[in-house]
Amino acid sequence: MVLAGFNEPSIRKCNLRLSWSNLDGPIELMTMKEKFVELKECSGKRRCKIPLSKLSKSPFNLVEGQLLIFRGNGPYGGRFYFDWKKSSLTKVSPPNMEATLNSRGLKLKWARQSKAKFYQVTWNTRNQACNKFVPLAKTSKTSHLIPTQLISGKMQFKIRATNHCNVASSYSRTMILTVSTK
Repeated sequence: MVLAGFNEPSIRKCNLRLSWSNLDGPIELMTMKEKFVELKECSGKRRCKIPLSKLSKSPFNLVEGQLLIFRGNGPYGGRFYFDWKKSSLTKVSPPNMEATLNSRGLKLKWARQSKAKFYQVTWNTRNQACNKFVPLAKTSKTSHLIPTQLISGKMQFKIRATNHCNVASSYSRTMILTVSTK
């Protein structure tokens, strides 16, 4: 099916494959900040492949499963929308975390995802500004222990999974804990 000059994209071996006709000029992709950026690997061609890992990095900063919006100079303003969620090859979702407190510290746990290569845990403590999350752990395991000496007061945690193509899911809902050390 051809829409706005684009043929239906496909995902193979961690690459997004695009092809088109009736389009002139650069092929662009909308970033997370809703600005179009040219896909240099598509310049002057009628087909190209883009590594999925590139989509999650600057300037795009897209997450796995997001709606992709392409633009070229052609019919219907040359826009084409691709629902990345349709591809089950790369699907990862943010895991749900649970926490337990013991004498060694606070243990965060989550369920393993079959397509996840690793997990990124971020947190916000009283040392960060409101809603400012900083990296806590990057691990292929399904748990992380925070030592007792780092635990106190209100803490917030988020997690996301990254697949074998090095593309991350969106972050989970925030888990909020308040720990009293008295």
